[in-house]
Amino acid sequence: MSEAVWQNTQRSMVFDGTTTAREWAAKATGVHLRWEVIGLVFSVVGLIAMDWDPLFSSGREQVIVRKTLARKMFSASDACLAICNELEVLNDMYLCLLYENSVLTALTKGDANPVAWQRSGELASALIAMGLHQEIKVNKDTPLFLAELRKKTFISAYGQDKSVATFLGRPPRLSARYCLLQPPLALSDTQVLSEGAELEAALASLDDDGWSKNGEMNRCTLMRAWLRFSRIREEILEISLGVSNEDIALQAEFVIREVGRRSEQMWAALPAYLRFDPDTIWQSGMAPISVIFLIAIYTDYLHNGFLLQRALIKRIKTDTQRLIPIARQMLGLVLTTWSKRDYLRDFQGDMVYILSTHGLPSAGVLAVELLKQEQSHHVSQEILPRSEAIQDLSVFIAALASLGPGEGNYAACEQGRRALKRILDKILSPNPVPAMAPAVTDQAPVADLSMYLNAGNDADFLQWLENMEWDKGPLLNTS
Repeated sequence: MSEAVWQNTQRSMVFDGTTTAREWAAKATGVHLRWEVIGLVFSVVGLIAMDWDPLFSSGREQVIVRKTLARKMFSASDACLAICNELEVLNDMYLCLLYENSVLTALTKGDANPVAWQRSGELASALIAMGLHQEIKVNKDTPLFLAELRKKTFISAYGQDKSVATFLGRPPRLSARYCLLQPPLALSDTQVLSEGAELEAALASLDDDGWSKNGEMNRCTLMRAWLRFSRIREEILEISLGVSNEDIALQAEFVIREVGRRSEQMWAALPAYLRFDPDTIWQSGMAPISVIFLIAIYTDYLHNGFLLQRALIKRIKTDTQRLIPIARQMLGLVLTTWSKRDYLRDFQGDMVYILSTHGLPSAGVLAVELLKQEQSHHVSQEILPRSEAIQDLSVFIAALASLGPGEGNYAACEQGRRALKRILDKILSPNPVPAMAPAVTDQAPVADLSMYLNAGNDADFLQWLENMEWDKGPLLNTS
């Protein structure tokens, strides 16, 4: 059987614009089984294992440890991917395998792991090699379902690329300057794979922009929104990570005026059913998956505003007056979402992602601001109420402490937890060190305290937070 699978994988998949989804799938399954499909099965099982499922908590004699299963599935998926690479495979199923494997790699090993970075690079290269950065259209060679699959794969990879670039402070690999970004239609997998009258009815349920008229949500709905905010994210990263200082003040002014304005316009242009309302969402009766979709869209929107302010602080040394309110809002949403983890129990991987990607940066900003107020004896309750901030940070630290070593971003979360706890211990110390002008020998820490706001990524911030010696006197120049 293995020999047959090898031979099948070496053959090209032949199809045209009239090929149905069932016919296309039949070309890679059954007697035509390929390594791409086997690897996809392993990847999907691994991704499912990262979330809660009754399978892992039933009364079975031998309980399955979901993280262990996920790691085994990752290894198996990796082996299938290696075979495909050896056979020099490059097709749509291979791209699906490569994308799912890259997501599983990040979830099992962490976003900062070199293997995760390498895999995302392989994905970007394969997408470009397949020509998916150019126009994707239905024609005599490409059926609708396959065109939509290509759009989904490319847009998912594009958004993931911006998230990784944000966390690691590295240049994005997929740039909108060279890519035609085409959002997929807001159709479910069942709808896009349908045929005849059923497909026509599904297409008729969309408005002229490709959104559902009936307020139905699915993963393509999320991708369409994600694309909008990922495009804004790329522009912010150009300012934050760019090396040119020529006319930087003018560039920053443009960012404030144009990018900020367009971000607000994009949020307002979303269909009403996609605009998150924290006051009503938990009483809306929505399915958990719809709630997690809305949270994902809203946190991306908030995070763009957060990153925009950080970029301005880094490039033109603005103050934190606009950054702190956004950080408070982000952390508040993260904590509210975490408090509903039983309701969202089927999305544990997403919960950890929200804690690490949105919670750690916002909590870090608030912790540093609290320490700044403490040592300068200048407390601004309006911008950052001290009691509320300390309580929120304490709850967030407890949330981080609940994560286990099996989580992909456990190392980053644990690093952040230790650092934030040390800052809180410093702030709540019964005998805080009085503010004073630093001695000559204390000048290095003064510069260090501004590192995060000048840094381009969250990984460096976590390293700095943990390594800073908070107990060696005043760290701020309060003059």
